[in-house]
Amino acid sequence: MPPKRKTTTASSAASAPPKKKAVRPPTSVEPPTPAASWPQHFRDLEHVHRALNLVYAFLCSRRQLATTFDNLRSAVEAHIRRALTIANIAQIKCLMPQRVYFEYVDGEALQIYVAGGGREKEKNEAYTMTQQDRNTEDGRGGEVLLFEFVEDVRLSIGGQLKALRKGRTGAGLGEFKLPTVSLGHMKKLIDQRNDRFEAAVNAFLQQCAEAGEDPVESIQNQVRPFIPEKSDSSSPASVTTTVPAEIPKERKPIADIIEEIKSEELYSGQIVEDGHQVFDEQPPVYGDLNFLMSQELVDAIYTARDITRLYSHQAEAINNLLDGHNVIVSTSTSSGKSLIYQIPVLHELEQDRDTKAMFIFPTKALAQDQKRSLIELLAYMQHLGDVVVDTFDGDTHSDERRRIRDQASVIFTNPDMLHLNILPNEEHWRMFLKNLKFVVVDGRIPPHHEAIRMESNTLNYRAPRLHRPFW
Repeated sequence: MPPKRKTTTASSAASAPPKKKAVRPPTSVEPPTPAASWPQHFRDLEHVHRALNLVYAFLCSRRQLATTFDNLRSAVEAHIRRALTIANIAQIKCLMPQRVYFEYVDGEALQIYVAGGGREKEKNEAYTMTQQDRNTEDGRGGEVLLFEFVEDVRLSIGGQLKALRKGRTGAGLGEFKLPTVSLGHMKKLIDQRNDRFEAAVNAFLQQCAEAGEDPVESIQNQVRPFIPEKSDSSSPASVTTTVPAEIPKERKPIADIIEEIKSEELYSGQIVEDGHQVFDEQPPVYGDLNFLMSQELVDAIYTARDITRLYSHQAEAINNLLDGHNVIVSTSTSSGKSLIYQIPVLHELEQDRDTKAMFIFPTKALAQDQKRSLIELLAYMQHLGDVVVDTFDGDTHSDERRRIRDQASVIFTNPDMLHLNILPNEEHWRMFLKNLKFVVVDGRIPPHHEAIRMESNTLNYRAPRLHRPFW
């Protein structure tokens, strides 16, 4: 349902439905009412910010229209009734450096990028444009001054174009799309930006008062680094790569490297002080199992891993597994996730030698690492010494596949083999699937491995077939 419109009187709302009107920017902006202690210079600056905020929000609602300085200027000047200068916006950025993007970008690349909504095809075209020399004499390809209010510079159009210009086509930026917001959300954003500006001015005035400085002179002295300048088009190679011309003979200290990274906008606010953070040691939280493990299994875990007690998340997950529940474990690295499925499998094998388990890993390296870990435990369990643990993947020889299928109690495989070999030939796997009690799926899939992620989604869809009755 469309949002209800506010009406001036109750009778007007009852007599006829409101007519739809074209969205138009307001013809004027009421002067703000800042704190009485603000100097006139900052009152004027807030008036500029409010007008800029309103016009910027309106332009953002018009798709395929970039918020350049030229596109903003005439509407803002109509609101503030005086000329809008680059210095005005630079002072606003000086007060809120992380909330304002105000720099020159390539005009043609910006046009392509905005027209395409940031889709991959347009992103690649924009990247190609930023790597080519421009001839600005014919009026094409020059740089334009882009302005944006941003929550995160990595998500801004300017931040995307800067990354493309530096050659980082896949710098973890992901698929960028131009924002589309409702009128209510747009009003909320406008109010939030005005509140942030007021807070920034109050903090700046407080800082100047503590330092005994004149705030107007202070901001005019500090604004110079925030005034955008066009890049040197005569040396395009200097801006398209950050790789040094030759390998440095001496490496910079780590502290200097960290400071250089912290100074880049793409990493702003993402690196803690001094580049590292030390967390206080936390006391361990242990848990208890709802069943008794055999002494042989306890000794194997202690001998192979030097473990005497289980953490609470391990005990909780194992108890739920043996109660017949499905369990998802999402904890940090080296938190003992492997034991969560190794202990139930070994415990069930001690109770029933026909127990079968299938471990599904997206990569061969992960599967082999977990296979070695499980065999290491079995080496200390004399009564399970004849349990067959093997790998069933594309590299497994055809002569070995029948043996593994018939004799193995635990197999390590991957989504491909499950889809292409095991499930299509379930009549050959009937005895294995009939006794299958544990299916372990490793979800450690890197974000850039889209093919593996699609396989995992298909696996989640087809996995219930492994649990249906077989006879």
